[in-house]
Amino acid sequence: MSMVTAPNRRVMFLTKTSDKQRCTVAASRAKNQMKLYHSVDLEELNSMDLRYSLLSYCQNPTRVNTEVQNLEELCDSPFEVDVLRMILAKGYKVTPQVKVGQYRIDLVIEGLRDRLAVECDGEKWHGPKNSKKT
Repeated sequence: MSMVTAPNRRVMFLTKTSDKQRCTVAASRAKNQMKLYHSVDLEELNSMDLRYSLLSYCQNPTRVNTEVQNLEELCDSPFEVDVLRMILAKGYKVTPQVKVGQYRIDLVIEGLRDRLAVECDGEKWHGPKNSKKT
């Protein structure tokens, strides 16, 4: 993929819905990896420009929660908080209490390509059936 801009050129900002669709389609076509070729730095782009967002993402592609914005307060139970902490410790981005229609999913884990819904029903984990404590 190419940024199609240079520091010595006057360019129009990419902010329209059609620009976003075009950029999303181009970026989402990558199967295993995407390489972004650019000749500008983030400081040279307007933060409202889609190229800024794309370059920013490519420079830091992790999907982890960079701000743990009181995620624990959004959880419904201490068990959910424990599960949330374990998943965050593995480096995943987690969103608690995601509304889907009239329901809520306890935790949604986001990877680089996929999302996983987690329901935390019950306060105690009893382990697999027929397991013996040692």
